[in-house]
Order: sequence, then structure tokens, then C-alpha cells
Amino acid sequence: MFTHIKINFDFTKIEISVKNHKKLNSMKSNIMNKDSQFPNSFCEENTTIFQKWWNEQEIDFDLLGNQLGMKVETISTIILPPGNNIPWHTDTFIKMQEIYPDRNDFVRAMIYVDDYVPGQMTQIQNGEKYETYTFWKSGEGYLINDSIPHVNVNGSFGNTVTMNLSGILV
Repeated sequence: MFTHIKINFDFTKIEISVKNHKKLNSMKSNIMNKDSQFPNSFCEENTTIFQKWWNEQEIDFDLLGNQLGMKVETISTIILPPGNNIPWHTDTFIKMQEIYPDRNDFVRAMIYVDDYVPGQMTQIQNGEKYETYTFWKSGEGYLINDSIPHVNVNGSFGNTVTMNLSGILV
């Protein structure tokens, strides 16, 4: 499942957290592990992200979920610094599996917080084709499930910032 989406949202709170992102935990993309098939050239220096998990007191999960037609369970902001990427992967929905261990119909909305800057790119497998996603506007993004491979690359001079909402379609 893959579809383009757009939300109406005031990203002020997200943008403030981005300005303070050095206070957030830096982490290697959790996609990188000892059992991965990724070449050794994918390393901490080029797969680092900064991530903040939001709670329902900070962001109105229902407001966003109503716009997307989903029950939102988790929201995080991911900052992908210049020169970094999240390699080709499918989402594993680890937190969703903790909430609903007997379900597997999870979806994720990835919403761009800022307008596109040259050098930023997302590529998504859409059936037999590949869609390269650029020139987005703030509030645009896509909705996928765990069967859709994708990659995020930041070859720009600024951060790529996304708001990621995980849940179940209603």
C-alpha cells in the first residue's frame, strides 16, 4: 500500500524541536544491525538520525489521525542531517507490534515538515515501478505499510525533517 497524502498542521512545535536537535539523542538508523545485508560503507557517519518521540499532550494525535483516516498510536520527528541517508528498507513497526502484538495491518505516514531543498530525495517502490519523490511542500508526504521498500537521502546542505505517524487505518 502506497499513497500520497497532505495534511494541514502548524509545524511550529516541530520546528522548535529541530532547532534544539543537538539535545535529542543521535542514533544510527536502527536498520543497521549485525545481521543486515548492507555494505560496510553504510556506517554511523552516514546513517545518523536524530529522533524525538511525541506524546498526546504535545501533539493532537486525533486531529492528525482524522485527516489521514487512521488511528494514530505513535508520532516521532526524524531529522536526517546533511550527508546522511536511511538505506533501502521496509518499515518494521516495532513500537506498533508492542502495542498490538496480534496485528500486522500497520501503516505509517511520513510527512515533510519543511519544503523540499535540492539534494533531498525519497524513493519508493510502487508496485513494479519506483517513484522518486522530490519538490515536496511542507505537510505533504506518503502513507505506506510494511511491504513498501523505500530510501531517504539527504545530499543537501540542510536537515531533512519528517513527522512520522504510525497506526491503523480506520
